[in-house]
Amino acid sequence: MPLYLAIHSRSGVMHRLNTSLKNITPLGTDEAVLVLDAYDVEPDPAVLRYDPGLRAYGAAPVPVTQSALGSRGDFMRRLGFARETHLNAVRLNAASDITTRALLETLLSWLNRVDGVDVTDPITVAGVAMMAAVLDAGGHLPEDVPTFTAAMLAPFPV
Repeated sequence: MPLYLAIHSRSGVMHRLNTSLKNITPLGTDEAVLVLDAYDVEPDPAVLRYDPGLRAYGAAPVPVTQSALGSRGDFMRRLGFARETHLNAVRLNAASDITTRALLETLLSWLNRVDGVDVTDPITVAGVAMMAAVLDAGGHLPEDVPTFTAAMLAPFPV
């Protein structure tokens, strides 16, 4: 026994459905009947959802629980206050390597310009690698570099 849907004839939006054709009629002037032979009951909406564009059931969208984009504050909280302080000390110390100081200054400047931090952005990836090297060299990285890098570049919860 198929599933019958009364849909808007132009948009495909479902108005009602039933396994009996007589339970969805009479049709309005802007309605049409869509017969889905593959279904004898309405599919579980957690698994399949009706798509008016396709005029068919498709996989239900997976809720977004993670995002590559997070706030600057969330990013800096991952880094931690002590590590941020050490990086600033290296950046401001005239005796520090000039290239390291310049890279840290550039990273700080970039963080101040962006609205959010995208952990997939090449600048973020390079910045985290540079921070890991500076922190590791200064003894401020209790975990290993790959663990720190993975934690800093993990998607943000939504």
